[in-house]
Amino acid sequence: MAYSQYYGKSGDYIKEIQKLLNDKGAGLSVDGVWGDETERAYQQLGSITASSSLGGSSVSTRQNSYGLSYYDYTAPSDAQLLERAQAAVSGEYDAMLAAEEEKAQRLTEALQRSISALDPAYQQRLDLLEEQFNETREYLANDALKRGMGRSTHYIGMVDKASDKHLTMVDRINQEYRDQVDAINQEILDVQRDLLSNKGMISAKQQSAMRKYLDQLMEDRDDRILAMVKYNNSVRETELALAAKASSSSRSGGGRSSGSSGKSSSGYSQSVQTEWARLTKPGKIAFFDQIADELYSKDRSLYNKLKNDVASYRKQGYFAAVNKEYNYYTDTVKPYRYTGPR
Repeated sequence: MAYSQYYGKSGDYIKEIQKLLNDKGAGLSVDGVWGDETERAYQQLGSITASSSLGGSSVSTRQNSYGLSYYDYTAPSDAQLLERAQAAVSGEYDAMLAAEEEKAQRLTEALQRSISALDPAYQQRLDLLEEQFNETREYLANDALKRGMGRSTHYIGMVDKASDKHLTMVDRINQEYRDQVDAINQEILDVQRDLLSNKGMISAKQQSAMRKYLDQLMEDRDDRILAMVKYNNSVRETELALAAKASSSSRSGGGRSSGSSGKSSSGYSQSVQTEWARLTKPGKIAFFDQIADELYSKDRSLYNKLKNDVASYRKQGYFAAVNKEYNYYTDTVKPYRYTGPR
């Protein structure tokens, strides 16, 4: 497999490329190191400079008259990032909320079944009590007949006393029943309160996780915007340098005579050094690539010096802005201004 120009490189611009590959589903660790996994993803997913959808954003390239590639980037809105953040965290927390709902439902149904189970037990006690009262009343009636007391005051008093005792026992059993039902209903209320409390805590955690994820999305978006601005800025500087070089060559070519080759060569070297001082490192690499043959023939010493500088820049991870394969550059010194395509 033929490796790309990025293989083995490292730096912030590699992180930006990894992010673009991840937007296409690569699943890479954004560590800024171009190793085997990043290389495979790059080979499989194709050129990152092609137009691609980034979930509410888009990125594409276009070239100016010099063949320099600019980025056209549409960033996702806050609302689109919020939607992505909500979708990213909702699954886990929705499952937690559903689990709490299911748990509360199970407990509530179990407690309601326990209330239903009380009815036959208490009804059995009431039936037994009623049976005992009937037996007592029958016994008192038979005893009164044996004694010839019939419907005497004593008999009626005994029956009333047994009836009062019976009603007291019935009231006590009914109160016990109501107390147990009230206790179970209180447990049901506690379950519902716990459910509301747990759902509140889960929702708060969900909001916190969503906020954290959203902040990361916004930071990534802003980093990408900054990377695009920096890159377009560096390309613009190179474009201006090439335009200045073309203008300078045109002027010097028109007024040069056969007897002034030494002076012209000196002026040419001076113009090269002036342009060199103005450019960023990627611009210098691009500029050198453009003038290498001409500089070699006119000023070998300056050629060798600039060639060594370029080799050093490449080892540091910089790249030529005119090469469409290298579409990212970060420079912590230059101001972050947007020049955009011209």
